[in-house]
Amino acid sequence: MVLGLLLSGNAYSKVFTWTCLGMPAKDFQLIFEINDVRKTIKHLTSYDFNTKKKYNVNKYQNVLKFEKDFAWTSYNMASGDAGIRYNDFKNNKILQSSILPNNPESLIYQNLDYDCFISK
Repeated sequence: MVLGLLLSGNAYSKVFTWTCLGMPAKDFQLIFEINDVRKTIKHLTSYDFNTKKKYNVNKYQNVLKFEKDFAWTSYNMASGDAGIRYNDFKNNKILQSSILPNNPESLIYQNLDYDCFISK
């Protein structure tokens, strides 16, 4: 009986890999590991299709709010850049706003959206 109770907790655990492509060009990819029981989002890798450069990120996002259909997260980069993401699990989208203070003035503020799918 104890073994059954221990194993039954895992039946509700949902960990999945979420792959997202920058729109509309689909030239940039983000890959995340989502754990909806622990309410964590780990950014695994990014890939730039134009430069053929892969970025191994392996960092947990700062989860501001995590619900069944969506999560709000924020992130900081070593360069001083930062952003916020609305992760829409129901419609498989990410809406992202970033502030990039080291960019030229016309590129300091960026708003991007991604189409996503469960890849594992």
